[in-house]
Amino acid sequence: MKLLLCRSCADVFRVRDEIRRCQCGASGGYLDDEHRLRVWGPSVLLGIENSSVETALRIARPHGARAPIRAFVFPERDGHAERREA
Repeated sequence: MKLLLCRSCADVFRVRDEIRRCQCGASGGYLDDEHRLRVWGPSVLLGIENSSVETALRIARPHGARAPIRAFVFPERDGHAERREA
């Protein structure tokens, strides 16, 4: 799962196939037809491993316990997203 964190307002939101913006409107992004990320603004691209979410849900729900998930920050230039002007 890919998320954007806006450095201006600290809003975190999921990137989808429709244009989405943070609460303050400074950052945004979408997934284009080729499933390439297009992002803008003072944002940081975050990732969460889907398998770690599934595992955490299996642990946390039945036992009423917290369970960790694996999240990471994408490097600024690693080919996962194209940054453009707002």
